[in-house]
Amino acid sequence: MSQTIDSIHKSEPTEVFQDQVTEWLLMFEEGVSSPSFDIVRDLFHEDCHWRDLLALTWQVKTVSGLTNILSMIQSLTPKTQPYGLQIPHDHAAPRSVERAGVEVIEAIFCFETRVGKSFGVVRLTPTTTETLNSKLGLY
Repeated sequence: MSQTIDSIHKSEPTEVFQDQVTEWLLMFEEGVSSPSFDIVRDLFHEDCHWRDLLALTWQVKTVSGLTNILSMIQSLTPKTQPYGLQIPHDHAAPRSVERAGVEVIEAIFCFETRVGKSFGVVRLTPTTTETLNSKLGLY
C-alpha cells in the first residue's frame, strides 16, 4: 500500500521536501553521467511524462512512458551533458501539491548543459510504505 504525502509529510517543513528533491536530482545527475542507466530507470514511474521546452532537444517536445523517456535521455545526454542539478534559492521551495488528482512534491530546479543554463520542474510521488522513495511522474 502506498503512502500519500498527506499521511507522511504534509505538515513537515519544506526542508523535508527539499532533501527528497535534492536526493532525486543528485541520483538523476549521477545516473545520466554513468554508462549504465539503471539508476535513471529506478527514478521514473513506468507511466511517466517528460516535457522538454528547448533545454535538451531544442524543441517543445513531450515524451510519455519510461521506455521512451530513457531512450530520449540516452540519446541526448552525450550531446547536452546536463549537470549541476539543484534547487535554486531564489525560487519557490519544494512543496506538496495535487496535480491531476495525485499528491506530489513539486519543485523547480536549475541545471546547466554544454550550451547554457536552464530550469525544470519535477513532480515526485511517494512509492513505498517504509520510506518516501520518490519517483518522477509529471502530472
